[in-house]
Amino acid sequence: MKILRLVTIRILLCAGLVAALALPPHAAAKTDPKNTDRTAVHKTTAKKSVKKTVKKTVKKVTKKTTKKASKAPLKPAAPSLASPAEYVSAAKDGVTVRANPAADADASWEIFDKFPLRVKKRQGAWLQVSDFEGDTGWIQESLVTGAKSVIVSKKRINLRQDPNSDTNNPVVAVVRYGVVFTPLEKKDDWLKVRYADGTEGWLNKDLVWPANPLD
Repeated sequence: MKILRLVTIRILLCAGLVAALALPPHAAAKTDPKNTDRTAVHKTTAKKSVKKTVKKTVKKVTKKTTKKASKAPLKPAAPSLASPAEYVSAAKDGVTVRANPAADADASWEIFDKFPLRVKKRQGAWLQVSDFEGDTGWIQESLVTGAKSVIVSKKRINLRQDPNSDTNNPVVAVVRYGVVFTPLEKKDDWLKVRYADGTEGWLNKDLVWPANPLD
């Protein structure tokens, strides 16, 4: 069943490579097909079959942690400044996010190069991370980098020439859910981003995750 699902996904991707990033005619000609199909579809390949297992695992871990905390003596909380969220990106294609911090743990899903993740906590050589859909798992620290990236979190958005929503502002490309960009610059509520093939443009920060990658 898993093999059949993977074959089906591969056929669908091959049939609509350019659909992930609908570039204008002059740009579509130079688009690398290997890059254009890098959408959230890749991440969801193994996700459904193990989603229940992941939830049960997290629940058990949380329960044990709560019991231990209840036995420990209470201490006054020391004042501290809230640290900003830490984000990382997948270092290559085919990186596996697992249900537990172990190399032989069940695979939760697979991500591709530059896929952004938020670090929740560290345990040895492992990071507990969450993604733009709110799913949580574990990944080896050696498989990620500190490079900044953002992923489109809306079904369909416009990549514009300038940082404003004016109807006269030319649309550089129409972008689909799950496409990853490299953030280059921030101006008010807008981000200048670059796609894998070199295409650049501006989009509102509320249309991608994380919303403030350059802060």
